[in-house]
Amino acid sequence: MKRLILFVILALALLTAALCLIKINQSQITSRIMGCKVTIIIKDKNPRPHLYAALARLREIEKLLSRYDENSEVSRLNRSEKFTLSDDTKRCLALAEAAKKITSGTFNARYSGKLNLDGIGKGYAVEEARRLLFKRGVKNAMIDMRSSIAVLGGPWKIGIQHPRKKDEILGVIVLKDGQALSTSGDYEQGRHIIDPKTGKPAAACQAVTVVYKDAGMADALSTGIYVLGPKKGLELAKKLGLGVLIVDAFGKVTKYNL
Repeated sequence: MKRLILFVILALALLTAALCLIKINQSQITSRIMGCKVTIIIKDKNPRPHLYAALARLREIEKLLSRYDENSEVSRLNRSEKFTLSDDTKRCLALAEAAKKITSGTFNARYSGKLNLDGIGKGYAVEEARRLLFKRGVKNAMIDMRSSIAVLGGPWKIGIQHPRKKDEILGVIVLKDGQALSTSGDYEQGRHIIDPKTGKPAAACQAVTVVYKDAGMADALSTGIYVLGPKKGLELAKKLGLGVLIVDAFGKVTKYNL
C-alpha cells in the first residue's frame, strides 16, 4: 500500500512538472532568424497562435532582406535585376535613408556601392513582428533578437552584456510599453562596424545601446552613434531625445535618458 501511495505521489509530481514545462513552452518560441537566435515571449492568454504568426513574419522579412540569400530582394538589387520591390523592402530602404541623414552618413546601408541592410534589417523585422502582435490584440510581449529588442506592455528588464566581460552584466535597462532597444558593439563579431568616411573599422567605442520607439531606427542609430564616438554620439542622442548607453574605447560608461 505504501509503495502504491509513493507511486501515485511520484506520478502526480511528474505530471505537474510536465504541465508546468508545457505552460512555459506555450508562452515563448525560439528559433534562428538572420543568423542569430530570436526569442518571442507572450504573456497574454492563448499565446500559441500569436507566437507562430510573429515568427512567420520575421521569416518573411528575412527572405527579403538577407544578403546571404541569393534569392532575396537585397541580393537581386545588388545584381541590378529589374523587378517590383515588396512594400517591406521599400519601407526598410526608406528607413535606412532617413537614418543616413539623421546620422550625417555614419550609418550608410550602401557603403562601397553594395546594399547591405544588416545594420537595420534585424530591427526592422523585430518592429514589424511587434506591430503584427499589436494588431492581433496582444498586450504583453517581447521580441528578442539579441541586438534588437521590442516590447509591448511591461515593464521589461533587459540585461546589457559587458563588452569585455562575457559573463558579466554591464547594467539593466527597463523597457516600457512600445519601446525598443538596439545594441551595436565589437564584442561578438570583432571590429566589423566600418566608418563610411574613412573606410576603416570604427574604434572610438566598445558598445552603444539605444532606446527608442522604433526598433528599426534604433538599430541604425546604435550603429551611427557607435561610429560617431562618445562625444558626438551623445550630442545626437540628446538632440533626438534618445535613451543611450555608450561604452567608449577605454571602458568609460556614459548614460543619458535611461
